[in-house]
Amino acid sequence: MKLASLVQGIPILKALGEPNPEISGVGYDSRKIQAGQVFVALKGAHSDGHSFLNEVAQKGALVLVVEDLKLIPKDYKGTVLQVKDTRRALDKLAHSFFGKPSENLFVAGVTGTNGKTTTTYMIEAILNKGVGPTGVLGTIDFHLGTWSRPSTHTTPEPLELHGLLAQWIKNGARAVAMEVSSHALTQGRVDSVAFDAAVFTNLTRDHLDFHKSFENYRAAKASLFNELLEKSAKTLRRAVVNGEDPSALFMKGPTVPTWTYGIQKGDIYARHLQVSLEGSSFEAVTPLGTFPSSDGGATQRGQRFGSHWGGSSPGNSVRDDRPGFGTTQRCAGPPAAGSIEIFNPGFCGLCPYR
Repeated sequence: MKLASLVQGIPILKALGEPNPEISGVGYDSRKIQAGQVFVALKGAHSDGHSFLNEVAQKGALVLVVEDLKLIPKDYKGTVLQVKDTRRALDKLAHSFFGKPSENLFVAGVTGTNGKTTTTYMIEAILNKGVGPTGVLGTIDFHLGTWSRPSTHTTPEPLELHGLLAQWIKNGARAVAMEVSSHALTQGRVDSVAFDAAVFTNLTRDHLDFHKSFENYRAAKASLFNELLEKSAKTLRRAVVNGEDPSALFMKGPTVPTWTYGIQKGDIYARHLQVSLEGSSFEAVTPLGTFPSSDGGATQRGQRFGSHWGGSSPGNSVRDDRPGFGTTQRCAGPPAAGSIEIFNPGFCGLCPYR
């Protein structure tokens, strides 16, 4: 693959060496870099990829993407690209290298402090019925069908993210439900993901060690709606926002249609909610009509399930007219690990809320 096809859209401050070499891969881990690859020097909390430029040059890295030119080996003969932000450059490189896979999937991103995992599992169950095989990226694991692996980050780095989406497409995936963390949004890990829908669950004071203030934390979450969903090239986009949360007004963009949801009010809300150890039942009021929860097999426990159901409405209500994609569906799958489950008749297990 030619370098020029990968760097389109990346602001280059300075370019040195061969302008368009043939490259064999992209990497940011100096231990794994191979000859012929692009090495992207990331600045992390504990290490700086610029410190390993000499090592990757000796391994045969063909292109170095850096923020600082000072540590480029003096005898390096390859291509050097200086950019303002190597993390955001990595996102674009990975997106292009793997063939822009998110553009060929229905992508629902879920953000918020609590409830992301449960909501993505519900979206997965719905999309499995209405669209086709659906993968999940989140706190517990990354999985598609029977394949799974433990997650190292709630939202993976761009190279892993786009590589996994590309592999899932080869394995028959038609959609993905992904948790989108505030760290990932701040670090530009999902800048190139083409979202069809974005969901906001709620916001409480969390991760302030990283964001420094609640306002910064809220702004990071809001960028999924007012930046990424707004710029997505998908034709049928929808924001779905917990209208009962005080931060709801910040989770909207200027053009993408927004539906609100809640237990008691919203475009989508639960009416006649009943909660017991056997499950939750309610009547779901939506812009598409009113449906009893039994239509969707609502069996998860706890009052919050009614809210999670509303948050899963990207799968319920965003119609996709691409060839082979289904229309609206309502269904339920197994509960997310960490939710409230019945282990055997007469005994209810209370697990950590997710």
